[in-house]
Amino acid sequence: MNLSNSDWRLAGVITMLMASFPANADPRLEQVWTCTLNDGKTLEEFSAIHGQWLEWANKQDYGGDIRGRVATPLVGAEFSLVLLIDSYPDLVTYAADIAAYYAADGSEISFGTKLDAEYDAVANCTSSVLYEATDSGNN
Repeated sequence: MNLSNSDWRLAGVITMLMASFPANADPRLEQVWTCTLNDGKTLEEFSAIHGQWLEWANKQDYGGDIRGRVATPLVGAEFSLVLLIDSYPDLVTYAADIAAYYAADGSEISFGTKLDAEYDAVANCTSSVLYEATDSGNN
């Protein structure tokens, strides 16, 4: 689940654009990863790894309102397909998480690099999209 140079550039552009929009307390950022479980691997294994990240992220100085979900299809799709959904309260928290995830903490490799290896052993994640999500209907 490593980001390529073009992904980092895109994240930077999105960050700058979204920072220029007026602040609104309602929207959240939802990062949705599309993954396929590797042969013999289970949703429970995948969810446990995601739980490690979620616990770590919410312990960081910027954390506290980061949420995570794992979604699987019930009908109409490949059953090994898994959506990994990370929910952030704002763009500042998202950017801080990305930076901290890949920052070296005095060891040879970052927490994110170590966790990415665990994710890769369980699933193949082929895409990631960052959405701004707002509630529909009544205000």
